[in-house]
Amino acid sequence: MSWSRNGTTISAERLCSNDPIGYQCGNSLFNGNKAVLKRIQAEIDEIALSTLVVAELDYGAKASQKAKENLEKLHRFIDIVRVVPFDLECAKIFGTIKSKLRKLGKPTGEMDALIAATAMSIKGVLVTGNRKHFENIEGLKVEIWPAG
Repeated sequence: MSWSRNGTTISAERLCSNDPIGYQCGNSLFNGNKAVLKRIQAEIDEIALSTLVVAELDYGAKASQKAKENLEKLHRFIDIVRVVPFDLECAKIFGTIKSKLRKLGKPTGEMDALIAATAMSIKGVLVTGNRKHFENIEGLKVEIWPAG
């Protein structure tokens, strides 16, 4: 699947969420979880990260005991994976998601809704280990990756 933003065409099938897949990516990079790293390597051409997930991984690296080492690992990972920006289209989809969930009386976390909006903006599949965070978002395609 490919999409175009500001004249740039990007291709990806799966956008990783922040919990726990984005964290698994980060923890695997930082702590060497071989099972998750193997899955990431096998799927690397289809994986993308939202700038929002990158922000959380950056924070996690900086807050860790091995900040410099973990930031280097994160930067190497970001160099090989597609990064999808949160832009105006994402913002509009976010507003729709939040208003629909409010009307249903089924709110979700802000970050989860922001990341879901990013996935929907590229017509991608959101990869997560926690379907519950995203189950009430109409039109969102979700793929569950169990924790490594």
